[in-house]
Amino acid sequence: MYPLNDWLVKRIMKLAREVNSSRDARVKIATEVIHAVRLVKMLAWEEQVIELVGEKRTKEMDVIARFKSFAVLNGMVWQGVPLLLPLVTFTSFILLGGELEPGLVFSSLALLDMVRIPMNLFPQALQVLVQIKVGMDRIENLLGAEEVQQLALTDIEASHAGDEQPRCDDAELPTPSAGQPAYARGGADSRDGPSA
Repeated sequence: MYPLNDWLVKRIMKLAREVNSSRDARVKIATEVIHAVRLVKMLAWEEQVIELVGEKRTKEMDVIARFKSFAVLNGMVWQGVPLLLPLVTFTSFILLGGELEPGLVFSSLALLDMVRIPMNLFPQALQVLVQIKVGMDRIENLLGAEEVQQLALTDIEASHAGDEQPRCDDAELPTPSAGQPAYARGGADSRDGPSA
């Protein structure tokens, strides 16, 4: 049972990563289209953009379908185990030379029935744990990534290295006196000249 379960879990993890990658690609394209919607409209690229987003969505849906197929297979395996458990248990007991008695059979069935609920919940818990693992790996990669902000600041500093911009303390600013009208002080009305 372990090799099958191990294979299913690894396959589900791989498909969960593929689902996230394809979803990221589709969301990236959709975000770019939303930011450039005016350009798309001006150049009449609607059909091309719809095809591009549709292609990404189709790929994402294919991966999701495979992911769900393996999730169903995992659920069927774990749903079937509790049904086969009494059969395997009683068959082993008989092959080892035991004799079935009503008291032993009913108490064994009661204990196996108590195990059925956790066994039925196990595939759901397994799928959630796989998705948590994939999400934690993505967060870890994001937090372990190189600092993008530092690189951006370095690029800005390099682009302004040759520019000499005037600083406020170097500029000569006139000092207005309180008795001058606003246009003489360089205020908001200075463009209009003196008003009559």
